[in-house]
Formats: sequence, C-alpha cells, structure tokens
Amino acid sequence: MDTYRKGDAVRIRTGAFASFNGRVEEVFDETARLNVIVNVFARETTVQLHFDEVRKIDFRDEPPVGLSNN
Repeated sequence: MDTYRKGDAVRIRTGAFASFNGRVEEVFDETARLNVIVNVFARETTVQLHFDEVRKIDFRDEPPVGLSNN
C-alpha cells in the first residue's frame, strides 16, 4: 500500500469521482483516509477517500490532466 503525504498527486479509482485527478490535502493514517482536493466545474472541492480508492500519479508517466496547479 502506498504512503501518502500532503501535496501528493493522486488519481481517484472508484466512486463518483473516478478518473479525476486530485491533490492530497490531509492524511489520516489511523483510519487510512485522505482529504483530496479535486477540481469540479472550475471549483476546488474536498472529498474524503480511503487509501484504496486512489493511486499516486507519477507525472513522468502520465500528463497532469485536470489537476489544479495552485
């Protein structure tokens, strides 16, 4: 299982935001959950996800589609 830190780029794998890219805002190791910022209709929105619902993105392998550069 990946370890996550604030600022990591992730791709959401399941649920309503599947295939969205996001940025880790907060990590809750004790519950294996993350607050992830995603851009929805040009607005940043926070979603809480389980570690299993995301994967880290390595932009050397994949372009940053839909990820806010803020």
